[in-house]
Amino acid sequence: MALTNDSKLFEEFCRIVFLCVIWYASSAGQNVIGKQVLDYFPYPMTITMSHMFSLALYLGPILKAWNIPTAQPIERKYYWSVIVPLAFGKFYASVSSHFSIWKMSVSYAHTVKAMMPIFTVTLSRIILYEKQTTKVYLSLLPIIFGVLLATATEISFDLLGLLSSLSATIAFALQNIFSKKALRDTNVHHLRLLLTMGELACWGMVPIWLLTDVFSIINDQETINRIEWLPTVFLILTTGFLNFLQNIVAFSVLSLVTPLSYSVANATKRIIVISASLLLLQNPVTRYNVLGMLIAILGVLYYNKVAYHERRAREEADGGKEAFFKNQHQQDEESSWILVSPSDVALSSYHQRSLPHVAIDISPVEKMNGRLDNGGIHMKEIKASNTRSDVKDSDQSSEDSSSDGNGDKGRQDKYKRERKNKYHRNVRFQETITEHDTIEA
Repeated sequence: MALTNDSKLFEEFCRIVFLCVIWYASSAGQNVIGKQVLDYFPYPMTITMSHMFSLALYLGPILKAWNIPTAQPIERKYYWSVIVPLAFGKFYASVSSHFSIWKMSVSYAHTVKAMMPIFTVTLSRIILYEKQTTKVYLSLLPIIFGVLLATATEISFDLLGLLSSLSATIAFALQNIFSKKALRDTNVHHLRLLLTMGELACWGMVPIWLLTDVFSIINDQETINRIEWLPTVFLILTTGFLNFLQNIVAFSVLSLVTPLSYSVANATKRIIVISASLLLLQNPVTRYNVLGMLIAILGVLYYNKVAYHERRAREEADGGKEAFFKNQHQQDEESSWILVSPSDVALSSYHQRSLPHVAIDISPVEKMNGRLDNGGIHMKEIKASNTRSDVKDSDQSSEDSSSDGNGDKGRQDKYKRERKNKYHRNVRFQETITEHDTIEA
């Protein structure tokens, strides 16, 4: 039995290692090939279109092969207000990322992308009013120091490239936040959402691509005469396929390991991409430049470790709150509140005479749920051994009071359930926001 468990663990370990190797190779290959193509074919939007086209082309058959459930219909208003802007943001982030790689070295562009946790924490504070602990904020300092050191010593520094890389990083951070919000609101599978965004970005941005890159390429006779079109088109399509492959493999790794292990794997991937670009593209760097890159990447790893432990501490605290909610719900079930309107106050003496197991407490209903009007009356059922069987009364006013009370009780129970579910949804959503790793170009 022990041998069987060890063999399963070893098989799982080999699968994760194999997927990580494919992930690192596809990501490094995509960046290196993309940089080489952009050096003599400076059209970043065309590279982005190949990525979106690859997602729309390859991901559909994969979802069918894996039996991923189809997405439920999304409300038109939510579709246009959230999903469509997400697709545009994905396209914009990819274009900005490729523009930065065109203007600067791959190693420096990826070092700037290491600032994503800083932007995600800041944007989560502004948009979601989410506060982090002081320890989490301090863990961002090594990232800032590493990026500043790499920037000060970067030989191929370009201001437009830096602004473009920062813009791409902010766009990826926003995409990370609102994609997780869309997953929570729609309950759609994450790969289905990725396919929808890819299709919208691909077909929706075709007019812009035709008016910018295609129009410029047609009028750029020097580029037309200089490049070899067949190898160039092949390399562009290859970058698109590698981008699709790294997205699928990254999601697969995320489903097999813990969030902390994934953050370690993601930081390792960035180190591999930077190292591969330095070795294959041979862009000049200084030792202080390399030191700044290393500090920034390790800073991301340290931040993810701190955020993970803070999230675990919050989960333990929320476990106590969940137990409190269960206990409170049981007490509410046992107490069985019955609400009556202020107009039924006159019946209180009748209820006390005819129903000895019911006591009337005249106090504001706001103390109980804060929703009904002031001056309401609530009655609490008290368990008694001498429960009477002749509870029904022929008095019509008493029947109306009972029916109104049951309706109010149902509304109160519904309100309590909604309040408890809303609390847990907010807790779960805020926990997912702390996971700042995102699949990016």
